[in-house]
Formats: sequence, structure tokens, C-alpha cells
Amino acid sequence: MIMSDVIDSLVENELAIGRFYRLCAERFPSLKEFWSNLADQEEDHGHWIRQLKAEIREGGAAYKMEMVKPIAVQSSISYVNEQVARLQKGDLSIVNALSIAANIEQSAFESRIFEAFSGYSSTAKKLIADLKQALLVHNELVDRKWQEYRHYK
Repeated sequence: MIMSDVIDSLVENELAIGRFYRLCAERFPSLKEFWSNLADQEEDHGHWIRQLKAEIREGGAAYKMEMVKPIAVQSSISYVNEQVARLQKGDLSIVNALSIAANIEQSAFESRIFEAFSGYSSTAKKLIADLKQALLVHNELVDRKWQEYRHYK
């Protein structure tokens, strides 16, 4: 897989997660704002990664292929799409959805995809810093909400 395809897969993963959150907002109206905000932010993450791809083409950034395994990204996309299907069938409770979201966000943060990018331009450096911060914030937000709901059935 070439670098461009791997980066496109990272974007696809962010958008898949956003679709899951958007569907959660529809399915669980009591947390509609929470889920909708997460979905919007996932779309932002995808946009930032696209911008980083453009920065790479222009020489303002680099991408280290060895940092992110393409199979892991594809596996994540498949997993999220499976959860979307389960949600569409009504197979997930709000606690299940929050648990899945917590796992997704924890995995995203632990994968440290932001470390696969090196920024040379001020734009690329800011995008990488913003992506790192956003992943950390999402991880904390979702974990906090899951902790709040995890004892409910």
C-alpha cells in the first residue's frame, strides 16, 4: 500500500467513526448533542489529515509509513462499520455504544497516529498538535461519559 492510500485510509477511519457517532445521536436523543459534537469533530479530524496529506505533497510535512500498519487501519474501519450495522439493527444500548466509543477513542489515542506525521511548516506543525490534542480530549470526554453511564442497563 502506498503512503497516499494509507493516509486516505486514516481519513476513511475518522469518517467511519463520525458516522457511528452521528447514528448514535439519532438513536440516543438524550445524548444527541454529545454524539453530534463528537461526529462533527471526527469530520474535522478527517479534514486535518487531508490537509496534512497536502502538506506532504508540498514538502511541509512527512509521513512515516512504519508508524501505522495499514492492516490495523482497515481493521478499525471494519470494526466501526460492524458497530454501525449493529446500531442500525437496534442491537446496542446507550451503555454499549458508549463502551464501544470509549474503546475506539482509546485505540485511536494509543495508536498515536499523530506521531506518524512530522511537520516542517507552521501549518503542518499546528495540524499535528491539534490532532494530538483532539485525540486526547475525545478519549477523556468519551471515557467520562462512559463512566457516568456504565452502571445503567
